[in-house]
Amino acid sequence: MTSTPPPEPPVPPVRRREILAWCGYDFANSSFATIIVTVVFSVYFTKIICAGNARADGYWGLGALVSQLTVVLLSPFLGALIDLRAWKKQALFAAYLVCVVFTFCLSRFGPGDIVPALLCFVGANIAFSLGENFNASFLPELAPPSRIGRISGYGWAMGYVGGLGSLLLCFPLLKGGFTLANEANLRHTSALTALFFLVSAIPTFLFLRDRARPQPIGPAAVARATLRRTWETTRRIVAEPVLRTFFGAFFLYSCGIAVVVTFAAIYAEREIGFTGAQLIFLFIILQVSSSLGAFFFGFVQDKWGSILTLRLTLLLWVVVILGAISFKTVASFYIVGNIAGLAIGSAQSASRAVVGLLAPPERHAEYFGFWGLFWKLAAGFGPLTYGLISSATHSATLALLSTLVFFLSGLWLLGGVRLPGVPTHEGQG
Repeated sequence: MTSTPPPEPPVPPVRRREILAWCGYDFANSSFATIIVTVVFSVYFTKIICAGNARADGYWGLGALVSQLTVVLLSPFLGALIDLRAWKKQALFAAYLVCVVFTFCLSRFGPGDIVPALLCFVGANIAFSLGENFNASFLPELAPPSRIGRISGYGWAMGYVGGLGSLLLCFPLLKGGFTLANEANLRHTSALTALFFLVSAIPTFLFLRDRARPQPIGPAAVARATLRRTWETTRRIVAEPVLRTFFGAFFLYSCGIAVVVTFAAIYAEREIGFTGAQLIFLFIILQVSSSLGAFFFGFVQDKWGSILTLRLTLLLWVVVILGAISFKTVASFYIVGNIAGLAIGSAQSASRAVVGLLAPPERHAEYFGFWGLFWKLAAGFGPLTYGLISSATHSATLALLSTLVFFLSGLWLLGGVRLPGVPTHEGQG
């Protein structure tokens, strides 16, 4: 006589506080992206820790490259493993904790501490990037297809608010500038960022639930099953037209976005003549407009579909690039910056929503692992292309104009994407 297995417990309903808790992780981890990667520690490392070292930029670039390549290699395999064992929440917590610890450690380093500071940054950046993937993989569980756009938009919007909040929190420590006299205050920004991240993400782990079920597989077979699933998903992405076309388009337009994110401040300073104060104001404008873009275009996604929203967003990017090379005044560049902010927020939110719609229920983390893989590849390839063109032609304007190839190619590919089985206007128009 065979016994029937006990029924699986019912899946708990999604409550509003859980959605807010999920968005709260975007709010929390944006402090790292803003203070450590973009505004403060990158400059502190090259000007203070590497003071007088001609290889300062090279060291920072090496740290970014090593961390991103590590994420590219790990993301698909970790995604497959996490789906097999239903470890999304545990993996997210581990990434969060590692990032917070390494970020705090950055506050201990001063002039000459190049190697330990770089190693800590690499560890923190790997954990930050993996945490982005793990958090995104919860989206399909939290949102039905009819609301996935706006909920993804809520998360991105809160992320930009968190980045702005962490910058305002650290701003008093930046008034002395990036000088040796202000070195102690600059170091404290890393500790303050770690504290901001640590505290702000607590609601995520209190209220967010992992609704996935572990697969019935023994521990000894996990490694083999992980490799098999990763290979199966890779073959599926290559073989299925919708997956292949979307991820191809995502890679292309993400290359263009990465160029703007990486070189916006440099272009504004060199080509337009922005001062330091004007650059900070430009960054604040970008944060606010990106938050608004992610929030409002989330509703557009649910009404018109994520694919059509992405296509409209890429048209905005064409306007941004043409405006940046045509109008060379500070005032006009602020206007272009506002449009760019709207485009960044909406593009990132809609892209995450599309992956959520495409991912099978049992492979959420795995698909978002590939999402992270293509984004990190684009983050390296796009700026590299810009840099090579700028160096070869000695023209930042021509290099920026070439970015149109990424956006227009992505726009063309998206015209062939139709999302099956989605009860909205996905892929229409």
